[in-house]
Amino acid sequence: MTGVGLVFFPAFDWCITPDHPEREERLLYTRDQIAEEGLLDLAEFREYRPRLVEEHELARPHVFVPSAKQHVTESHLVAAGG
Repeated sequence: MTGVGLVFFPAFDWCITPDHPEREERLLYTRDQIAEEGLLDLAEFREYRPRLVEEHELARPHVFVPSAKQHVTESHLVAAGG
């Protein structure tokens, strides 16, 4: 194995259920533990910080009627970001 990557974007404006494994505090705790253990300092470890996708990028693989702006939240843009 040549390396490990972590994709982390702190956009927690969704709430599935208070006890869901992907709830905000659990994800933040996991990220903090990774940093505390020094994994982010390893040369083999890379952290990716996605950006918000632009509307024209979101429209490439999707067809919306009448437009994406009526249906897309910031969470959607984060999920589609690069």
